[in-house]
Amino acid sequence: MKKILIGSLHFITILLWLLLLPDRILAQEAFAKHYNATYITMDEGLPANFIEDIFQDSQGFVWLSLSGGGLSRYDGYEFIHFNSNTFHRKLKSNFVRCVREDRFHRLWVSSEGGVDLIDLRTLQPLRPDKLKGLPATLMNHPVSHIEADAEGCIWTHDGNRLHRIAFNAAGNIESIHSLNHAGIQKSNLVFKDIEQKGTVWISLNGQICNVSPQGGDRLQAVPVSRSLNFAPDITISDFILKEHEIWIASSQGLYRYDRNNDVVKHYEYVTGDPNSLSQNFLTALAVTENKQLIVATLCGLNIYNPLKDNFEQIRNDLPGSKTPLLNSNFVNCITTEGRHIWIGTESGGINLLTPKRLALQNFRHDKENPGSLSRNPVNAIYEDEAGTLWVGTVEGGLNRQAKGSHSFQHYTYENGSLSHNSVSAITADAEDRLWVGTWGGGINLLEKKNPQRRLQTLTPANCNNYPIYFIGSLTYDSINNGVWVGANEGLYFYDLKQEKMIVPLPDSIARNIHGCIGSIIDRDGRLWIGCLEGTYIIDLHSRHTAVQEQFRYRHLKYKLDQPESGLIEKIVCFHQSEDGTLW
Repeated sequence: MKKILIGSLHFITILLWLLLLPDRILAQEAFAKHYNATYITMDEGLPANFIEDIFQDSQGFVWLSLSGGGLSRYDGYEFIHFNSNTFHRKLKSNFVRCVREDRFHRLWVSSEGGVDLIDLRTLQPLRPDKLKGLPATLMNHPVSHIEADAEGCIWTHDGNRLHRIAFNAAGNIESIHSLNHAGIQKSNLVFKDIEQKGTVWISLNGQICNVSPQGGDRLQAVPVSRSLNFAPDITISDFILKEHEIWIASSQGLYRYDRNNDVVKHYEYVTGDPNSLSQNFLTALAVTENKQLIVATLCGLNIYNPLKDNFEQIRNDLPGSKTPLLNSNFVNCITTEGRHIWIGTESGGINLLTPKRLALQNFRHDKENPGSLSRNPVNAIYEDEAGTLWVGTVEGGLNRQAKGSHSFQHYTYENGSLSHNSVSAITADAEDRLWVGTWGGGINLLEKKNPQRRLQTLTPANCNNYPIYFIGSLTYDSINNGVWVGANEGLYFYDLKQEKMIVPLPDSIARNIHGCIGSIIDRDGRLWIGCLEGTYIIDLHSRHTAVQEQFRYRHLKYKLDQPESGLIEKIVCFHQSEDGTLW
């Protein structure tokens, strides 16, 4: 039985969170139904729809590198453009490949014309000669990629040379280390500080190497592993670290490298398999906030499913897809920012994916609708095994909503179901009976399949004069086959086998527990019950025989997170999440 909320004497508003969209057959929908897509294109002010790269600076602004459109800074509302024609913000070329920021708030812009520098504080270009020690020749060769490493150095390349530029405390050039290698002479070279150690991984003629500075002004390339030796004509487009594994995107599919075991697994496109990669030519990788790996291709996105070790394809041309997320399948780059996913395409500009909010539906009383919820505040909610929702209200009786329905049936004192119309706690036992606690009329046992039939009413008159008129919590205990009754004055246990109410704690402790409200049985078989003076934790396995009536217990009286404060804790509700955490 699933208990989603224990009754409260306070006025509680029902907030039922419902996912509006139904489950769909297509794999795309499994991912897509959780996101809304917004498209940022030339219609919204972009100079071009061909996005090469997306970068977020330290101030939160997003910089879009455009093929043929220069560079644009986006603040969520407006653009500031940089290109070869913007007089005060002139760039060497309109074909910008990517940008990176150094620790001195300077933006390094790589393009077909070389490298430009922009002061992020003023948004004005910086002349290379203003950066002491930086050779002008280093800035004037076509550059496809720039990277900033974990130590604050900038990596760039020109021709067949890779450079690592280090800075002093003033932001001037401290040293430049370089590597000459024929494998660097590529127009789409990518390198990344994947280990966050101030070195970069790069593919040199198909061999993955780790490049680090050596003595003098040299960089040294050392192969990472024999397992990472690929064909010489392969193009590596991205590296990304996810947990202890490194994923490598290439022109020949996706590689998954387990560093601990030095093992590589290869994923490829398989004709006719909708759960393989959608294409072998990969362009970028990203990991979302909830650890999902996204693989970009020129044929849409692929979402890795670690449980099945396969992929969900996201494309705008999948048969039967009514609401595709992408306006273009030609994806060049991906950047994640919190729960948002920025996707740069060749023809559709930016596709921005934003998580959908869960829909809030408020059930409340409508005097014109007899099937609406009873009037007045809600005190208790219980969901049974069949998904039926039982709702107790103040002076409005008990409400029943069948699974899939949006209307309620009402059970009250007037129609004979209840001894009192203020329902404050609800549970169900193994005999399919509903236990309904009231605030003033004791406990009503109803037949769950026919709630209008009241089977029994428990009051002080038939329960040893125990003060159980005012009930704050009810919890069925399958371990001891009974129901725990938290009353305004005392905690009691109804033994279903003996059909009698007992006092479960020694030395009259139970009678002195006041204001019971909210309870739960955790996965370890302990009952937690809140009251006006903290919480009582009862070991349900400590009653060895049915004759023995008492249980072991603990009492946490003071603030749970600061017991030394001496402040008395007041607990009103419990919930245990799927991972076992008790809230």
